[in-house]
Amino acid sequence: MAGQINWVEIPAADTAKARIFYGGLFGWTTNAFGDDYHVIDGGPAGAIPGVGRIAHCQDDQGIPFSLYEPERQS
Repeated sequence: MAGQINWVEIPAADTAKARIFYGGLFGWTTNAFGDDYHVIDGGPAGAIPGVGRIAHCQDDQGIPFSLYEPERQS
């Protein structure tokens, strides 16, 4: 996926406040991933018009990951 955004991090000094804010704004829920790092597990899934498709998954060990396919550019 050269040249395509496939990971975004939102730095926050207060992750608890950030989770409340983004949870209210986008309906996101998160899972702790390390001491003070969180992964979005309730983000959008399916088609994102003009962007592509995304699916949020979890492996058999409970590790979250996402799959992304960019929309073809004409």
